[in-house]
Amino acid sequence: MRRYWHFLGIDRTVSSILIGRLWSLMSGPFNIVLLATCLSPEEQGYYYAFLGVAGISVFFELGLGVVLTQFFSHEYARLEWNVAGQLEGEPEAKRRIASILRTAIFVYALISLISVPVILGSGIWFFGRIEAHENLNWFVPWILLTILVGVAGGATPMTTFISGCGRLGELAKIQAIATIVASIGFWIALYAGMGLYAICISLFLSSIILWWWCLSQSFNAFMDLMKTDNSHVPFSWSIEVWPMQWRIAVSWLAGYFTFQAIPPIIFQTHGAIEAGKVGMTIGISYTIGSIGSTWINANVPKFGELASSRKLAELNSLFKSSLTRSVFFIAFAGFVLVFTLFVAGQYKAPFLEKMLPPGPFALVIASALAATVMYAESCYLRSFKQEPLMPVTMICSICTILTIAMTPPKDYWFFGIGMLAANAVIGLGFGTFVFFRSCNRLAKRPCTTCNIDV
Repeated sequence: MRRYWHFLGIDRTVSSILIGRLWSLMSGPFNIVLLATCLSPEEQGYYYAFLGVAGISVFFELGLGVVLTQFFSHEYARLEWNVAGQLEGEPEAKRRIASILRTAIFVYALISLISVPVILGSGIWFFGRIEAHENLNWFVPWILLTILVGVAGGATPMTTFISGCGRLGELAKIQAIATIVASIGFWIALYAGMGLYAICISLFLSSIILWWWCLSQSFNAFMDLMKTDNSHVPFSWSIEVWPMQWRIAVSWLAGYFTFQAIPPIIFQTHGAIEAGKVGMTIGISYTIGSIGSTWINANVPKFGELASSRKLAELNSLFKSSLTRSVFFIAFAGFVLVFTLFVAGQYKAPFLEKMLPPGPFALVIASALAATVMYAESCYLRSFKQEPLMPVTMICSICTILTIAMTPPKDYWFFGIGMLAANAVIGLGFGTFVFFRSCNRLAKRPCTTCNIDV
């Protein structure tokens, strides 16, 4: 049995992440049924639009979590955990981690204070322009949701520290538990007729569990680092972190417009019902892509450690095996899902009216596969503190927005082909060319990974 799991590349970290992702996939059909039966078509449109508008938090986070994970993992290569639950090893590395963590806590507190009122006001303006049914209450749920988004984002410094310092498996385990509890709470709320409040209850439960675990399990490490003297630490946020962060920020914003912004735009241009169909399709394909990227995400901290130590042969081997397993899973799961939808269509299953037809659905999943490959390539290059794929993600985002703008009402094939062209032709094609060119340059680079290059 161990040989079987080893062949699939499933260790404790991967298995913990997979539990959460597979739960999302398996609970997806139940979510679809409950959303379709407990929410009206108009409420369903608001639900997916809520998720999309709340996603503008990436405009404030600016990909900082990704950057922090890389920096923590680079320093952790010279440290280890002791029996007291604290970090020990090279004093300079520990001082640098302390400096990074302190600054990150301050920055994320500031982000929450700014982002919550801005997102709240943006949502009130956005949804206030639409004439909703008199019985549809969106105002209070939106207020609660934006506050909870700020609370959840405040835990990012702790989660990136834990994952970057070799404890991603433990974090993934509690995140899986939080996902399961949040889903159950979401179902109960929907079944109880709480409507849009269900998403607030789900986020509240997951946030409480994650905050409790981070504070209870890593309290000693946090307090030790807060007491560590970093007055003479050779670390500069503006010189080391910011050059990488702004490039990743642009990539994240482009990613937002490539997927998360689609339902709100469709909401404005084609109405709530069409936004619900597109949103459900995007949500399902995004879930499959997220599960497929598990093998990549589980090894991101390890990528950073190996890149910091210049163990390129081991890094390349780990990357190739992770990418192969990710691609195989997405392709296989996508095929099974589309085939199932096709069979269900022969029996005129009523839930199919809530999503795109099987053909366009397959194109969206194929675009998600291409996006996952590009994401994996980005993760590899980020382990060297590089972000050369930023221009490619920008072009993909622009092409996606143009596709949405030019899509005629209910022309789902046009939408699917446009999504696939943007992500496969431009993202996967041109992006892979840039990836290999960057890899060749990195292989010839001196033994240092502290420089930030485009």
